[in-house]
Amino acid sequence: MWQWLKAWWSGDHRRAIFRYWDGRNWKRADPLAVMATIEDRCPDFGDLLRVIAADPDDVPAGELRTQAIATHQAAVKKLLGVVQHAFGVKPLDQLGGLTHAEMIRLLTEFLHYMGRLAEAARPLPAPSPPGSHSPDPLATPSSAVCTSTGI
Repeated sequence: MWQWLKAWWSGDHRRAIFRYWDGRNWKRADPLAVMATIEDRCPDFGDLLRVIAADPDDVPAGELRTQAIATHQAAVKKLLGVVQHAFGVKPLDQLGGLTHAEMIRLLTEFLHYMGRLAEAARPLPAPSPPGSHSPDPLATPSSAVCTSTGI
C-alpha cells in the first residue's frame, strides 16, 4: 500500500520514469524505450493524432465525409494498437484494462510528459558572439534595446 511513498522517499521521484495506470495496476516505464517503440511501430503517430483531433462532421456531407470518417477510424485503430504494444495495456474487460479513450489519453499524456522532459533538458541559449546585433536572450524587456524598423 505504501510502495509509492517508499519509492518517492528513496529518490525514485527524481528519476525520469513514466508512471501510468494500465487499468489493473500502476506501471512504470522507461520513457525513451517507450518512445522508441512508438516511433518504430508508427513513425506517423503525430499525423494520426492530428487526424483523430479533427472532427469528421466538420467535412461537408457526402463522399468526403465518408472518407474522413473512415480515415478517422483507421487512425484510431492504428493508435490503439501502438498504445497496447508500447505500454502493454489491454482493452477493458471484466478484470480491468483501459477503454479506447483512456488509451488515447495515455498516449497524449505520455507525449506531454516527453515534451516536459525535452524542455527541462534543453540547454540555456548560447550567448551571441561579440559584435553580433542579435538581442541578449537573457535580457529583461526593460533592459532590451528597442529599434524601429519603420513598419
